[in-house]
Order: sequence, then C-alpha cells, then structure tokens
Amino acid sequence: MAFAYGALVQESSVTTGTGTWTLSGAPTGMQTFSTGIGNGNTCLYKAVSQDGGYEEGLGTVSAGALARTTIYYSSNAGAAVNFTTPLTISNVANTGQLNGLLPYDYIGGLISAWTSVTSIGCTAGRAKNSTNYTDIILPSAFTKTTSAWAVGTGNGGLDTGAIGASTAYHFFVILKDSDRSADVLFSLSATAPTMPTGYTYFRRIFSIKTNGSSQFTKFFSYQVGASIVTKWDVPIRDVNTTNPGTGTLTHTLTVPTGIRVGVIGNYSAIDGSSSIYALIYSDGQTITAPSSSLYDFSATGGGASGSTFSLSMAGQFITNTSGQIQSKWSVSGAADVLSVFTMGWIDYRNAND
Repeated sequence: MAFAYGALVQESSVTTGTGTWTLSGAPTGMQTFSTGIGNGNTCLYKAVSQDGGYEEGLGTVSAGALARTTIYYSSNAGAAVNFTTPLTISNVANTGQLNGLLPYDYIGGLISAWTSVTSIGCTAGRAKNSTNYTDIILPSAFTKTTSAWAVGTGNGGLDTGAIGASTAYHFFVILKDSDRSADVLFSLSATAPTMPTGYTYFRRIFSIKTNGSSQFTKFFSYQVGASIVTKWDVPIRDVNTTNPGTGTLTHTLTVPTGIRVGVIGNYSAIDGSSSIYALIYSDGQTITAPSSSLYDFSATGGGASGSTFSLSMAGQFITNTSGQIQSKWSVSGAADVLSVFTMGWIDYRNAND
C-alpha cells in the first residue's frame, strides 16, 4: 500500500450510509480511482453531493470502491456523512487543495498530559506542519514512553539515544509519507528531530524537562488559544539568594530549554533594606537600572524583622532558550533574600519556534 495521486481522477457514487463507497465510474475525460490511483493504495479525496453535503479525507482504493479511511473535514462536524443524494468524488494532490485547509500556523489540541515518570500522553488534535506546507491530523490520544521510537501509541517515543537527566525534550506530531497517518515523537532538538524512515513532515507540539533522575515530573497542562499552559504539580524554588547585590542577576528556571517560554511563578524578597526596587528582564530586553520611579517589583518594608513581598509572574516575562530571565536590584543588604519559585510556563507553540 502506498499514498498516491492521479491526475483527472473522479467518479460518482449513489452509496448511502457512512461506510465504503461503491464507485459508479468516471465521466468522459476522467480516470477511475482504480486506474489513476491503483487498488490497495491510499489517496486524498473530496466528495460533494447534489444537496451541498461534503466530506474530505484519506481513502483506500479497491476494485470499484473507495473506503473512507480517515475523515479530515465534513459537513457532519468532521464525521462521516450519510449522503442521500448522488455525489461526485475527486482525488486531490495535497491538503492544500482541500476546502478544510487549516489556517497558516494553526495548532489545536495536541496537549501534553503526564501519565507516569516514564511516559507522556498527548490529546488528539491537528496542526500545520513546521513549514506550513501540509496538515497533520492525530485522530485519537497517544501515549509515548522513554524507550526508542516505535510506531503506535503506548510504544517508545525517543528519536535517538537514551533519556537524560534534567534535560529538555521536545514532542512532535509527525506525518507518515505513505498513508498520511500521524504519530508522536520526542527529541533533544526543538527544530530538527531525527525522523523515522518514511516520515518527512512534523510540528513541535509541546516541550517537557526531565528531573535529576531522568524521569518526567508530574505536571498539568491546558490549552489557551494556540498556547499550552503547563504547571508543575509542586512549585520549584529555583532561586534562594541572600544579599544578591546590585549587579545584573541571571536566574535559571525549571522550564524547557531550546525554546522561549513565558514564566509562571513568583518573584519574592525578604526586605531588610530601606527600600528595594527591582526590574525583571525578558530575553533581549535592555538592562536598565531600577529606581523608585522605574521598577517591576518593590519591597519597601524596611524592617529588620524582614517583610516578605512577592510579584506574580503570569507569562509577562519571557525566557531565553536556556530557560533564563534576569533581574536587577536598586539596593542589597545582608538581611535581604531573593527567591524565585517556578510554577510552570506558557509554550506559545509557533510553527517557527
């Protein structure tokens, strides 16, 4: 079985129900599916009925018939249509010729889910591939383990090598060339996974970082627009520094590296100085001295007993690809303590990340 395209392939059908279509032959100047595609092969189809119903998907050709293998779009909310009037079925070359073409950079669903310390789940969904050439559709939920990649849910997902400790892994939905079926793979690379033989197109869908024991720490994720918000089950205190000084501070957080993410967490200080003003810098932002008139965060308790002040970080500060943000204090003393708690991150999932 191979994925195929044939020029001028079109047939009619009067089959009702939601099963395999019996084909009635090609009009003058067109080819039948058996001739143009070949029995046993798969192809993209577009079916339109006289009453305006439509269905688009991947079909499997047999003698005088077309099985509806995977339905991509339809007038029945994406499910198989029970056509009650005659229909015309045509072969198309690629998903760019389907009416249901996903918009540029689209991604929906494909949300990460913690299943165990050695496996990660992924919900069903669809996305444009990384170059916006074609659509990739994962029709049902998948789970992948830390073993070497093997096709299918419940099997290994790692593209090459062995799982590492305290390491970012980037998960991709991938498309098989021959039949356009989708699978899931993860890689050290955020942009160029080592693809299995027979797979060309991919899209990064989420990223996760292992702990010091080469395991997946428990987390929760949900989708907001195209983005995924991921929160650790237990917040992590990544910074705990006494008298941090007034120089530029670099904070390495427990978030995936290799991509830029919005930080979810708390930036806090125990104030033993008269007044502390701080600026927090996203990746690429100009380092400017904080003051009483220019700050993101202030701690103005001024008490020797030490008052605690916190700033909620809800994605407004963006890391560099090393998982870092920076900050700078106006003053610093022996009784001042800086803490940064990482609760999670926002992954914007752009195709060009």
